[in-house]
Amino acid sequence: MGGVLWLYTTYRCARCGSPLVFAESNGRIVLSCRNCGISVWMSESSVRQFNRDGAFMWRELMASLHLAYVVRSALLEGKAL
Repeated sequence: MGGVLWLYTTYRCARCGSPLVFAESNGRIVLSCRNCGISVWMSESSVRQFNRDGAFMWRELMASLHLAYVVRSALLEGKAL
């Protein structure tokens, strides 16, 4: 993944249980499962909303991405939310 910052998170894929990967590249951030191939992303402009008074709210950002991931994986499975 040349030129991309990525790291494993403590979040797990709802589908397979693999650790989810956080990546930043080309002005957006991504939370994805390397095993299932499911991912969600947020644009740089959307990420800015988590910067409050000079402090970046990482916990809120990650919770938002994870919620989006869980919803997307459930929709792909055909499960009701």
